[in-house]
Amino acid sequence: MLFFGRKDKTFQDAMSFYSKKNYKQTVKACGDILSSQPDNFEALNLMGDAYCMTGDKEKCLEVYDALLKKFEGGNYLDKSIALVKKIIRNYPDKESYQEKLSELYGQKALVREQINILTALLEAKTRRGFVQETDRIVRRLTSVKSAHSSDIAVLIDIMRRYGSSNEVRLTAEKGLALKKIDSADLTLFINCAIETEADSQLYIKHLPGYIKSNPDKISSLTDIIAEHLEKNFDKAYFAEIVSSAELSSLVPLFVRLKRKYPKPEIYSYLLENAVAEGHGDSFGQILTEIASVSDAVLDYSFAKMCFKFIGEMNSTDTLESMRTIVEKAQAMDMKHQVLDLLREAYARAGDKESAQRIDDELYGRKSPDPVDSGREANVLSIDSFDHTDDPEVNDILEFSLMDSIPSGKKKPVPEPVVEIPSEPETDDFSIVTSEFDLDSFVSVPSASEDQGLDLDKFASSEGESSQNGFIESETGIEEPEHEEEHSKPVHGMILHVDEDFDEAEIFGDIEIKPQTQDIPQAVSEQYEPKGGIDDLFDDLEIIIEKEEPSGREEAVEAGALTLDDLTFDFDSEKPKPEPRKKEDSPSITSGALDELLEK
Repeated sequence: MLFFGRKDKTFQDAMSFYSKKNYKQTVKACGDILSSQPDNFEALNLMGDAYCMTGDKEKCLEVYDALLKKFEGGNYLDKSIALVKKIIRNYPDKESYQEKLSELYGQKALVREQINILTALLEAKTRRGFVQETDRIVRRLTSVKSAHSSDIAVLIDIMRRYGSSNEVRLTAEKGLALKKIDSADLTLFINCAIETEADSQLYIKHLPGYIKSNPDKISSLTDIIAEHLEKNFDKAYFAEIVSSAELSSLVPLFVRLKRKYPKPEIYSYLLENAVAEGHGDSFGQILTEIASVSDAVLDYSFAKMCFKFIGEMNSTDTLESMRTIVEKAQAMDMKHQVLDLLREAYARAGDKESAQRIDDELYGRKSPDPVDSGREANVLSIDSFDHTDDPEVNDILEFSLMDSIPSGKKKPVPEPVVEIPSEPETDDFSIVTSEFDLDSFVSVPSASEDQGLDLDKFASSEGESSQNGFIESETGIEEPEHEEEHSKPVHGMILHVDEDFDEAEIFGDIEIKPQTQDIPQAVSEQYEPKGGIDDLFDDLEIIIEKEEPSGREEAVEAGALTLDDLTFDFDSEKPKPEPRKKEDSPSITSGALDELLEK
């Protein structure tokens, strides 16, 4: 066999000897060539053939090995394969050269030829019971590399017959790592991976295609898919899984996923399956569950997804759930239609009250809420509350009415009418003033001053006596009288004054000046400020009592003239309500009071 085209005269002589079957002369001629040209492959090859023809197989194999080494040292893969094949033909019992050939096939990427040679060796070793040799060849088969899924499928079949479960798993993992896998081979690889408990991450990406070819396998893969999506919810992958199988077979997967990921995509498929299967109860339960999702999660996408099924919502329960979803998601563009359908559903069900309530909400009318109505029934109003005999409430109403006087152009203020309660017939009277603190008298305003009311601006009138015992303000609301048993006077100190009273004894060098406040024109015509004790005690409670040694509390209870006993008519134009008459209550004017004080 000639490997190269170039032949010199000496090699031609060797070839002439070989063709004439003069094998000894051929060996001698090749030896002469190799002595001067040791890397002459043609001479070595011809020498090996000549030894083979003479029957000297040892010498023949020795020459072939030398030539094979020279081939392996260079880029002579094809020549090496041809040489090994020739050796195997001449020496079929030399199995080592068969393994050598399978290796060369692997380098040449002739995987199927490589597998066939090793498979043949494996079967031979197994028949002879060479266990160790069998295991060794199996390991060599697991190291075979191929980019074709069909080659890996052949290897898996071999591993199932001659290898262990671990070797089946390794081979299946190798096949799953391929970029392109035929559908039939993919089923084989995943089945093997599942059987041998291979890492699911190696085949999880292939499950959509696997499920499409094997829809009956989805139930066994639900947990694997759910675990993968629970780690990272990949919408694209989820969509591939859904498109590869029937929705009804994926319900267990949806139910598990929505526990961790309450996403509209998952609920959408559940609702779609419930509609397709005609499960009205399941449809309503799913809507109720969506309505219970927290406000932070339930966004507009939920409302939009559920609204696609609005035609399936015929009961009041499903529409109430949809209403809750729309309100939580603030999907106002859908709310009107939902409420309209809900009103019709209540009307069909004969619930007129609920239908009217929804109708009022639709058109902006406020329906009475039973809870609020009951609450309002328990609320006390000022009109229904009888406060005529409660002094504390009267005080509150007095100040409230004072606050309500409008601050505009002031109307003429009528003269105050002072009424003195009935008193036992006696000539001994005393003046009891309210308690007050002289240090804070100027700085602390009285209750009437806090409300913008100055009693000094009112003038007394002898021609107008009051037997009414009430104050009539501009609001026209009457202030009832206080009972005799009243709390302490406003300022907390009582000053007893007898008939020999001298104001200098109390006030000393204190100069009493008239009020400097601006007096309305209507009042200034009737009233001139004075510098006497009357002006000082305008804000004080004046009590005229009989002077008895029994104590001051009895004097207070005997008969008192308080602010509550005064009547102020702010609007003379308005008709006065008929006052409540006080029995045996004499009245006194400012002039009469001065005469009493002089006594």
